[in-house]
Order: sequence, then structure tokens, then C-alpha cells
Amino acid sequence: YDSAKKDRGLKDILSEFENFDPKTFSDAFLVSFFSTVICKNIEWVGTKTIENLALGALLHDIGIMQIEEEIRNLDYDKMTEAQRNIFQQHPLKGAESLKKIPRLNSG
Repeated sequence: YDSAKKDRGLKDILSEFENFDPKTFSDAFLVSFFSTVICKNIEWVGTKTIENLALGALLHDIGIMQIEEEIRNLDYDKMTEAQRNIFQQHPLKGAESLKKIPRLNSG
């Protein structure tokens, strides 16, 4: 998280995400934390892999900001098929929004 905050583009999008939906951001932060804890216990995993995993986990739901509030706030089990189809697009929308951040696309 601290490493991501050093990159202006990442810092901006993470701040936007946190302000947009603190609960979802908190969930993403916990996914990142626990993924890192698990990964650190695997001997063959290097530091760069752990950093990338932590960042990916932190950003995994970033596209939720582009889903309309009416759908975003529904219980997934109560969504219609059309609403689920829209909701399930959030990973692709997130990937699209992250394309503008050079650090994430340098490789």
C-alpha cells in the first residue's frame, strides 16, 4: 500500500476508491493483506511477486466505481440476470481504468 501511494496515478485512484466506497476499499485492503500473508509463507515466492500480488488484490474491485449505484448496492443473489451481467463487468471496467497508469502497464 505504501509503495502504491508513491506512484501518483495509483495514489489518486486508490484515494478515489477509498472515498467512493470505504467498505469495499477496506475489503480490498484485507484481501491484499491476507494474500500477502499467505504468499510470504511460500518459500519460492520472491519480493516482486508478493508486491504485485498485494497490489493486484488491492485493485481487484476498482471497477466497482463504474457500476451504477442501483446495481452495485443490490444483494448479488437478488439481482436479475441482466443486473448480474452488468455487475460482472466490473473487473473489465477496472482493468480499462488502470490502463492509464504507466506502472501497471510497463511490462
